[in-house]
Amino acid sequence: ERAAVKIGAVVRGQQTRKRLQDGFETVEMEDVARENLTQAMLAQVRVLEHEKQEEAAAVKISASVRGQQTRKRLEEARMAEERREHAQNAMVQALLMEADEPAYFQPDLPTIPEGICEDSTIVPDVRPNDALPVASTGRALTDSEIACEEAMR
Repeated sequence: ERAAVKIGAVVRGQQTRKRLQDGFETVEMEDVARENLTQAMLAQVRVLEHEKQEEAAAVKISASVRGQQTRKRLEEARMAEERREHAQNAMVQALLMEADEPAYFQPDLPTIPEGICEDSTIVPDVRPNDALPVASTGRALTDSEIACEEAMR
């Protein structure tokens, strides 16, 4: 009877240890599964964060390119406006200067006949508007000076 009690105690202890071992294995497996699940979820979160960062970078790059294109268009428009204003100012200046200057070409005036300039240069037939109207000093040229200037060209 003692031997039977002893054998029963050993068998019960072995069964208990086996159950505990199976329980630990189950707990360990659950822990491993939980850890794997956690790692997988963290990996998915990292992927999502990376995608969000990529999307934010793409949006930022796109905005930068659009801004650069807009600035370029504005600069081109500003330059075109400046060119237009410059051309308008030049036309206004030309009209003002034309209004201030005497008319050098009048179709009903006869041409300067061929002759000799003051410095003995032979001058071909020249109309007054074909020559420079003023000398380099800024004074108006006479008809003979205009003819001489034309002949020297």
